[in-house]
Amino acid sequence: MYYNSYKKRRKRRIVSFFSVILLLSVLTYGYFSKNNKKADEIPYISKGEENKPIEKIENIEKMDKNDKNDGGVEIVSEKILEDNLTNEENQDDLRKKELVNKDTEIIFNILYKKTGEIVKDKVKVPITLVGMTLREFQDYIEKNYSDWKIKNISTNFVTLFKEKDGYIPNYYLIQNKDGYITIYKINEFGEKVLYQKTEIPLSVLSEVDKHKLEKGILVKSLDEVMSIIEDYSS
Repeated sequence: MYYNSYKKRRKRRIVSFFSVILLLSVLTYGYFSKNNKKADEIPYISKGEENKPIEKIENIEKMDKNDKNDGGVEIVSEKILEDNLTNEENQDDLRKKELVNKDTEIIFNILYKKTGEIVKDKVKVPITLVGMTLREFQDYIEKNYSDWKIKNISTNFVTLFKEKDGYIPNYYLIQNKDGYITIYKINEFGEKVLYQKTEIPLSVLSEVDKHKLEKGILVKSLDEVMSIIEDYSS
């Protein structure tokens, strides 16, 4: 009986011993398996190329970032750059429009009181004015055209106005003088100068024509003068 009891105790010890061994084996296996996985994640570094794997990883990260940029950020940046360039060009164009240029004109309007007609003329600005600001341009006009009134002014044109008591220069005036139809030519100062005195008396004309000649008939060319004289002489 003692022998059987001893045998049972020995059997339990053996079972306990192998159980502990099995438990230690499982724990050891789990520990080394975990470490092996971590080791697999660390890139291999050979002699003389210690930094090479790390550089590759950094390059991969940069490539990923660049890929993302190519998908959106890069395109947005180019659009912003294009918009900035366009804005700068528009600002340059606007600044140019705010300056006197080679196509800027000076427009003259003269009212001749004797006839009530307005004669218009225009010229390009002198080349020396190109590049002036509006303020500089206005100062120039006020200084050099002091006998004119400024009606409108910009860097593209300026409109000047004045009145004169005389006639339009280089025109012809058909008028009564001493009872006869007389032709005058207007000089550059707006003054009438005798051109020709005809032998056609006003007495042969109608009252309407006499009234016209008392006031004077202003025409642009000598051909128009001859046409009127022929009508009165027929």
